Amino acid sequence: CRSEGHLKDRCLFLKKIKLPHVQPLSREELEVLDVTIESLTRTQELTEVDFKERRGILQQILVIVRRQYPGAELTLFGSSANGFGFRGSDMDVCMRTKR
Repeated sequence: CRSEGHLKDRCLFLKKIKLPHVQPLSREELEVLDVTIESLTRTQELTEVDFKERRGILQQILVIVRRQYPGAELTLFGSSANGFGFRGSDMDVCMRTKR
């Protein structure tokens, strides 16, 4: 983990955790899980309106950023850009400036 102040064999980050054996889900449990995930996706996935709103926010941020960094470019990436985001999730933004 590259942290200082502890030994490798005592590092919680590198320590392997022994997980207990988990029984496979029953058909009924799998169906409940499937319905729950489908419902969550349907109610929380980003819509086209959400994507437009996020692009608008990005443009507003760009106006502010360019006051300090003329020529800067902002790019949306991650779940907000690839469609896997949920409503209320964050926006990952990459900022590039000219040297």
